[in-house]
Amino acid sequence: MRTSATVIVLVFFFVSDAVGRLGAQPALLTDRGGWTPRPGLLARALALRDLDAEAAKRAVDRLTAGSPRTRVDVLRAGIRLADRKAARACAVHLDWRELNAWEQARVVDLCLDGYTRPGTDVDFDQLRSMIGSVDMNRVLRTFPRPPYAQSATHYLANLHRQLLAEHIPALCALARARPELIEDVFDNLSVVLPRTDRYRPEVAALVLDRQDVPAGGAGLHPLLSGCIDRSWRDTSGDVDGWEARWLMQSTPGPADAARLLACFRRLHPGAEWGRVAILRAMRHLEDGATEAFLREAERAGADELEGAVAAASLAARGDADARGRLGRLARDDEWAFGLWLEVAPADAVGALRTWVLGHDEARATWALDAILRLDGDVRSYLHLDLSADAFDGVAQVAIASGVDGVRLARIGARVPRCNTRALARAACERLARSRAFHTQSLDYLALGFLEVAAPKAFRRALRSLADGAPESRALALDALLVIGDPPSGARLVAHLASVATRDADAETLVDEDELHVLARSPCPTVEAHITGVLAACPNDDVGARHEALVALAALGGLPPDTIEFLLSEHRDAFDAAAHRRMCDGVAAALRADDGSGAVARLLAAMPDRLIGELWRIDTRAVRAHLMRLRVRRDLRLYAAATAHLAAMGDPVARAETESVMRAGRYRWMDSAIGDDTALATLGYDFTRTIPFWLDQLESNCCRRVLATCVFDYEFDLEPEMGEGVCETPATRMRRWWAENRDATFGRSWIRDGRFVPVRN
Repeated sequence: MRTSATVIVLVFFFVSDAVGRLGAQPALLTDRGGWTPRPGLLARALALRDLDAEAAKRAVDRLTAGSPRTRVDVLRAGIRLADRKAARACAVHLDWRELNAWEQARVVDLCLDGYTRPGTDVDFDQLRSMIGSVDMNRVLRTFPRPPYAQSATHYLANLHRQLLAEHIPALCALARARPELIEDVFDNLSVVLPRTDRYRPEVAALVLDRQDVPAGGAGLHPLLSGCIDRSWRDTSGDVDGWEARWLMQSTPGPADAARLLACFRRLHPGAEWGRVAILRAMRHLEDGATEAFLREAERAGADELEGAVAAASLAARGDADARGRLGRLARDDEWAFGLWLEVAPADAVGALRTWVLGHDEARATWALDAILRLDGDVRSYLHLDLSADAFDGVAQVAIASGVDGVRLARIGARVPRCNTRALARAACERLARSRAFHTQSLDYLALGFLEVAAPKAFRRALRSLADGAPESRALALDALLVIGDPPSGARLVAHLASVATRDADAETLVDEDELHVLARSPCPTVEAHITGVLAACPNDDVGARHEALVALAALGGLPPDTIEFLLSEHRDAFDAAAHRRMCDGVAAALRADDGSGAVARLLAAMPDRLIGELWRIDTRAVRAHLMRLRVRRDLRLYAAATAHLAAMGDPVARAETESVMRAGRYRWMDSAIGDDTALATLGYDFTRTIPFWLDQLESNCCRRVLATCVFDYEFDLEPEMGEGVCETPATRMRRWWAENRDATFGRSWIRDGRFVPVRN
């Protein structure tokens, strides 16, 4: 008893002393991230200040043994102390998953000093998980000298995920100040330089070992000339893409002609990027030597790419004969067609109209496919400078031409500025009148365009086609099933059952096991069918029961994928009997049209879990579940729960998620958002988020993956098409966004849920 009393007294004096110290100075930061901890937490945090690393670890372990929640709260309170030594003593014991955006920034600020030294108490993996792009200029400017706990290469290599184009000057400065790090610097430059056109002179000066960055005057930039003289040599490889782009975007002067001629002659025939860049650059010159060279290159190239580029450069210099030759070559060569459109847009668009609106089906198909490739790898590879209004008026001409509905739909889906609602309605009306079409001609691009641009007219046309020619019937019913059509519900039930008997090689838009797709056509027949399938499920067939429950949930307006995730998580967490009882309860709630109750039942059974795509179910129970996960920091789900709430529109969570994205907190984005592009776009708020992801296409390889997913998964675009060599992915996608940011984006189920832009 006496011993216990002594311990109590010691603890009392210990805490009292700590509280006294707090009261004797401004104890807390002015900016406390929206939370002022209670004094008891601060006292326990301050107690870690003067402990050595091992003693501090034991003290934190004792906190954890008592309550993980208390441990996190004490340490979070500690980083709000104005005393940096005490705050740092707490910061080194926090996991990034336990912290909000303000707290991660605070930990980084506290731990950047001395994180590389031998014996450091900083866990570098935790620190790099919190370091953001916003911190990288400081990291690079203050990169420490040896000795290191690990190699300098280890630290720099593991920080590449935070690099953006804006960090190129700091990287170059680091290489100049610390020559022993130059290889590591170039490794880091290599993850951003291929995808940006910024800071090229700074990099070139480093490559050429020059201290100055001279201003460019008339002709090629002096540093670009230096790179050409030094690097563009006879080699089995090619020149660096950023240098090729630099030349393509430059205007050489008369003094550069000899350099370009000499460089082309010494380049290996396989160095296509460099050779094409030189041939295109020569369009800006006027001397006889380069003109003769271009004529020889055109003859030598014949139908090859270099020949077409040489002809285009001659045409750009005013050679009418070369323009005619390029036009003839463009009839069968997509690359030549793109070049022709650049140097003679009126001629090219005139020919295009004739081809796509003419009677020659093969010619029209070739032209439409060429247009599709034009804005992909052709334009990106050749860095074509096309007139923004080259295709103005084509939509009106196409509508007035009287071509059939299939051709008109393909024009709307492929030709720039033709994706209008008026064209889509005209195509649907002609399809309905024809009552037949060839399935191989009306592809998913055209079908998706009609689905979004003229949904009512498209459904009427599909019903007509379903009653028309036999070869049109199956695909028309497939499309109705996928996009949903309640008036056709009974027929679609029968059609889904027939999909299993269809020829294995037959074209189809739907699989036989997609019962939930029927829910897009709610009607008594569909509801009775889905309910009947659920009732008939064998007790031991969990997969069939899940499928039927998902379909029933979709009929009630719940997202099928999310319900499947919830059911699967419950199945993994509980035994078979408990899962069967849960399924029965969910089914009863769904039959009673209580979707919110069904979801609440599933969440209540798994209170400490976060299920993928939960944000799609915006109910009171879901929001409460996500808010609880944010409060329970010890569960380490704060970032993910915040991202889900942000996608649901919660203003506080949205502001925090946006701040983390802008700051480039690597691990938060990688783990909480992952490749879920719905979370990355804050619930498909494209106007707000697409400009950010356009900038991220110029970033490091890891960040660029998520940016690429946004454009690929949501819009079916390929930013990396053309290998990003002569036009960066960011440049290509910015052009697409400038063309479509004022359009209406509608979801196309025929195109796997992708969003399709439509003009009014």
